[in-house]
Amino acid sequence: MKRYIIFLLLIFSTSAFAANTLPLPGQSLANEKLQSDTLMTSYAAAGTKVSNCNNYSVINTKVLRQPANGSWKEEWVINACGKNVFVPITFILDSTGATYAISAREIHF
Repeated sequence: MKRYIIFLLLIFSTSAFAANTLPLPGQSLANEKLQSDTLMTSYAAAGTKVSNCNNYSVINTKVLRQPANGSWKEEWVINACGKNVFVPITFILDSTGATYAISAREIHF
């Protein structure tokens, strides 16, 4: 519960995010709406590795696992104050469209 609250505080306290132009660079399979929905959370995820940063931008996306059984996995490379942070994202298709999941333990430099 504590980590969840900290993560939410991170999302809401980080006010100066860089704006990426959509579609994002690289080879993401997510459409622009899904990229847009995922963007701020991916920045907050990158922020868990780089403290006191408020300047983020996605510099590349690549597919780690091709779509199968309604899901696929990508890695977004986010520049966070000059450091490249790799944020793996699992996208999941469902009856309302798609959603995503980011595992904190998979985020790395």
